[in-house]
Amino acid sequence: MNISSYIPASWRKPIYGAFAVAGVIIGAIQVGIAAIGAANPEWLLVVLAVFPFVAGAVGFTASANTNNDLDVADTLSARHDVDVNLFEDGDV
Repeated sequence: MNISSYIPASWRKPIYGAFAVAGVIIGAIQVGIAAIGAANPEWLLVVLAVFPFVAGAVGFTASANTNNDLDVADTLSARHDVDVNLFEDGDV
């Protein structure tokens, strides 16, 4: 069994997004504390130590549930109405 069996796809994307936002918030808190010259509180040191390990697991899970059969150009065209042939060779 894999993560797809336990967590539906409609839930995984918001979970990955929330995890990314949490990482930005944790980093912003540390930068803010460092900017005022204060020492990091113990809870932040623990979070900064644990978060990268959890992030690795989340990243591997996300990549394992990514469809690698799709062509990037086809995906862009289908999702964003992008003309992927906008620039021919030498036109850049």
